Amino acid sequence: MWAVAALALVLAAAGQFAIDRVPYVVQQPGYYLLTQDLNSSDYIAIVVNASGVVLDGGGHYLFGAGGYIGIYVVNAANVTVKDVKVAGFSYGILLENTTEARLLNIWVFRNARAGVEVDLSRQIRVESVRAEDNGEVGVRLYFVNGSILRDVVANGNGCGVSIDGALGVLAERLNVSDNECDGLVVGDSADVVVSQVVADRNAGSGVFIGSKNVELAQLSARGNSESGLVLLHADNARVRDVDAEGNGYSGVEVVKSRRVSLSRVSAVGNEYDGLSISFSEEVEAFNSSFVGNEVGAHIGRSSRVRLWLNNFVNNTWLNIEVCESSVELSSPGPLTYIYRGAAYFGRLGNYWSDSPSAGGLRGIGAVPYMVAVRDCKYFSALNYTADYFPLESPSWYYRLIAETPCRRAMGRSWGPGPPALVR
Repeated sequence: MWAVAALALVLAAAGQFAIDRVPYVVQQPGYYLLTQDLNSSDYIAIVVNASGVVLDGGGHYLFGAGGYIGIYVVNAANVTVKDVKVAGFSYGILLENTTEARLLNIWVFRNARAGVEVDLSRQIRVESVRAEDNGEVGVRLYFVNGSILRDVVANGNGCGVSIDGALGVLAERLNVSDNECDGLVVGDSADVVVSQVVADRNAGSGVFIGSKNVELAQLSARGNSESGLVLLHADNARVRDVDAEGNGYSGVEVVKSRRVSLSRVSAVGNEYDGLSISFSEEVEAFNSSFVGNEVGAHIGRSSRVRLWLNNFVNNTWLNIEVCESSVELSSPGPLTYIYRGAAYFGRLGNYWSDSPSAGGLRGIGAVPYMVAVRDCKYFSALNYTADYFPLESPSWYYRLIAETPCRRAMGRSWGPGPPALVR
């Protein structure tokens, strides 16, 4: 006790403030330090309603005994909350109507609703946060603009991370696994960039995107009870480098979305479809692999779908199922590519493990791969589409060449100098 009192005097002499009791209200700028672990049964343990504040937990615990909010930052700007552990409240940390705030090196656990919630705020940075065993969600951003989530672990919560109604958010290096619903949800938002996400073994889907203009890269979505990745009303989405393996429904689902690009997707051993596209338009999937699912790709009631440079291998029922949809099974046009050491110019289809694709030229099979377009209800064949350029070998044997402006102007498939490889 004497040591705590002495520290408080030292901090006060330096124009800083010690927090050794709760409830506590920060009403002026400055540096505030928790000097010990604190227990609170109050409605709010610590309130920050001043700007220019650093609230340093000093590595201490803030425990709630039925309190509503552990740390509440409201109507403030330029606030940092760091190095604190918060548990036992409804909301561990809640920010509202706040600008230019940073949450750093925080552990929030066993809060009844949210570990961290940020509402109606902008320019927020949530970094190095661990959220575990929170009732509804580990970390939630609600109507938050121009903000960053980085190095966040949200495991064992209701849902892992939720971004809702946001604009211009960057979320990277997230681990959102073992949650009771979805790992990561991005809903009713726009211009969100997500990368380097591990979303494994969730009771819902690994990642659920219900927003426009989203970029997603480097996702592991394995062993989820539902689908690995779901895109719903996700117009203008660009997705690449996805490992969707062993999920209880589909590897990747695209539903009621337009202008979606999928590349370098590995969908392996999912219960139903490796890729499912339904009620969507202008969806392209290329340079991907769909292996060992019940159906490699299911396309239903969709239009202007294009699949090319993909591998459909050993799917147990069908490599591809198309019902009441328009599907192109080759590249948009002729491309320059290298196949087994030689350069060629032409269109590229897909590799089908059940296709007699040998005997052609330029690495392209001599026999088209025929696909029935069926009635979605009765599964009777209506007509047929075909991959007229089936690959003789898996797609990794084909390397695309980037055309230089000089080559395009000359109208040639091969120009002077070495080709630039597109990896």
